[in-house]
Amino acid sequence: MRGRVDAAGFAAGRPWIRTRDAGEPIAYDLLAVAVGVNSQTSRLFEGLGIGYRQPKTAKTFICEFELGEEAVETHLGSSMHVFLMNLPRVDFAALIPKAITPPSA
Repeated sequence: MRGRVDAAGFAAGRPWIRTRDAGEPIAYDLLAVAVGVNSQTSRLFEGLGIGYRQPKTAKTFICEFELGEEAVETHLGSSMHVFLMNLPRVDFAALIPKAITPPSA
């Protein structure tokens, strides 16, 4: 079921949610919720007493470098490379090679 959750809880040992579209709460045997880390919806689950806490976040900077297939293959191969950094406000850096996709016709 897809919908914006506006309330959540437990009844008779089963999780329930209410979505804006459904109006009435619906109980489930298993509930999997996919939300963004800054979503208001994730805050609903903190108060249920199940031990959920919103994850801490960190700022990120993502940049693509066009190095060419030969340079990528020679220096990086197909592996992700992770570096622990000793720089202020920088936890780590990563290089992730990706294949060059030819433009669609």
